[in-house]
Amino acid sequence: MQPPPGCSVAGNYRGGPDVYYTCHHYGAFNTEPRIASYLGIAAGQIPPEHYFGTFRTFGMDGAGYTSDQERTTVDYGYGECRPAQPVPARYGHGVVAPHASFLALRYAEGDALRNLANLRRDFDAYGPGGFYDAVDVTSGQVSKRYLALDQGMVLAALGNALAHDVLRRPFSGGAMKERVAPLMRMEEFSVPRGPRP
Repeated sequence: MQPPPGCSVAGNYRGGPDVYYTCHHYGAFNTEPRIASYLGIAAGQIPPEHYFGTFRTFGMDGAGYTSDQERTTVDYGYGECRPAQPVPARYGHGVVAPHASFLALRYAEGDALRNLANLRRDFDAYGPGGFYDAVDVTSGQVSKRYLALDQGMVLAALGNALAHDVLRRPFSGGAMKERVAPLMRMEEFSVPRGPRP
């Protein structure tokens, strides 16, 4: 079966069969690929207008987001475009990603460490390469995979926690603060800002 026109690239940079793209976009606002845009704007290599020109899906997913194996939908709506739906009364099998606890180290260190210790104690969630990708906390089923994305977030969070924000400092001052922060301040989010740590 051939992919739709425009979705294939003849050849392969490393040899082998043709490469096929899925025609999907990884455009969720504030995902890790956006750092390339931030760096380009900060370096003056990309115009500031680029910040608002990228494909965004933040808050616009028509089905809301799903939070469990049964795909229980949560949809807070989107301004005048789509009204909010009632929050579900109950959820099904919840899935936990251990890397999320590492990301919480900066904000709730004790709780994050306790959560990691509980995941390791209560589930077969820790292997020779560290924590696995995810755990269904109701059934106990573990996704015994190591994802580079997860491991990168774990290492970054540990680096920041152990070396006093060593990875945050380069991205919170200088050209980032002068050129990118003003663009970020123009954003309007519907979730109220919480207290800073």
